Amino acid sequence: MVPSDFPREALVQVETFDHEQGELAFRARVVGPSSASHLRVRADDGLIFIVPAADCRLIEEEAR
Repeated sequence: MVPSDFPREALVQVETFDHEQGELAFRARVVGPSSASHLRVRADDGLIFIVPAADCRLIEEEAR
């Protein structure tokens, strides 16, 4: 997937690797594209991360 596949504020599951932390898995909201291959996402605690779009999977939200 590429950043344009992810709408702003979409809920995503991120599974990525950080050289200091190792394997990371968390849910986040899409803030927007960071580059042609990366997304800027906001975790539940408000921290912003830049992660490869290929490491993100859209989570379907239930209709309210």
